[in-house]
Amino acid sequence: MKNASTITPAAAAGSSWDVVVIGAGPAGTFSARQLALAGKRVLLLEKSSFPREKVCGGCVSWKATRLLQQQGLEPWSEQLKHGTADRLRLIAGGQSTCIPMAPVSIVSRATFDEYLVNAAVTAGAAFLCQTSAVIGERQAASRTIECREPQHGSFEIASKLVVAADGLSHSSLSRLHNLPDKVADVSHIGIGAIIHEDEAWLNEAGLAPGIVQMAVGRQGYVGLARSTAGQLHVAAAVAPALLAQESALNAVVANILTESGQLTWAERSRVTWCAANWSGTPRLSHRMHCVAADGVFVVGDSAGYVEPFTGEGIYWALQSAANLSSLLATAGTWSNGQAELEWQERHRKFLRTKTKTARLVTTLLRMPRLTRWSIRALNAMPRAAVLLAWLMNGCPSADQVSI
Repeated sequence: MKNASTITPAAAAGSSWDVVVIGAGPAGTFSARQLALAGKRVLLLEKSSFPREKVCGGCVSWKATRLLQQQGLEPWSEQLKHGTADRLRLIAGGQSTCIPMAPVSIVSRATFDEYLVNAAVTAGAAFLCQTSAVIGERQAASRTIECREPQHGSFEIASKLVVAADGLSHSSLSRLHNLPDKVADVSHIGIGAIIHEDEAWLNEAGLAPGIVQMAVGRQGYVGLARSTAGQLHVAAAVAPALLAQESALNAVVANILTESGQLTWAERSRVTWCAANWSGTPRLSHRMHCVAADGVFVVGDSAGYVEPFTGEGIYWALQSAANLSSLLATAGTWSNGQAELEWQERHRKFLRTKTKTARLVTTLLRMPRLTRWSIRALNAMPRAAVLLAWLMNGCPSADQVSI
């Protein structure tokens, strides 16, 4: 599906759209699909070519799976699902504990996001990739979106409504001063890669299949998930100061893994991973106090992000997209400005408790001494681990989480 646009820039510019969705991650693609199914004329824009990987642990929670199935999607073909995990191993200062959790599916974001784009196109949405977009002024009953595509240059699109789902950078909102963003002062930066590593080495290093590893150091933490495709998904949240000290991202990750006790110094000396395609993110933790204004609705990571990488982020994106789509499907029945106020309230209610829990976990991961104390407590009180698992990602039933 590489560069598989279904519409040309000229045709997109010459059409009238009910909704333009910017960003083809889970929030954007699922919004586009649901709105197309509701009969809206939808254009999905993406600045990258497809398929493309992203900084992500590659874990999809059972809640996300259930939501997709409820909406008529069956995503877990052999080509898409690369294993499952039902344990989280927390490591800090040479100590560790294994926390049971509801099963998560391990995926490649390249194939998972491509699957969701295909679902949106099948539902009737048009798709235009390799196209950057900046939301412009509102004119009468529509918004102007200024776009740029490598071969065709700049062009403009008009749409009644716009959904901004272009992730942490949310560059599409750069001119909308009524949608300010606040980045947390202590926010880490995300880095990640998919590593092709020898299975014998992975086993020797304690990176067993079926277990998500979370290694905690003084200046960051690293999540590791091993897939059945012989890959190791690596996603780390790192203090900017540590990135300034190390020139190579693989060395940053190896240092945290060694400090936590995940790797011995002998194993660390064999870690190269320099050939991997490492990538990074803007600062992770941010929040928008206003997520809708004048026909523009913000969803997914664009609206706010709270560490850590727990597998819940994709569920939050998908459920938020479903909530927004159901609102926008009836936007024509709302009086002026009421749909924006309603989305502000629905978004706040959905994420309020979840983000508080995530912040508590993040606080734990940023204090290795507290993490070590928690590890000793969880090892002494195994039942407490079940409660922690429920707080992090819930449990479909008690039978699915065992000690």
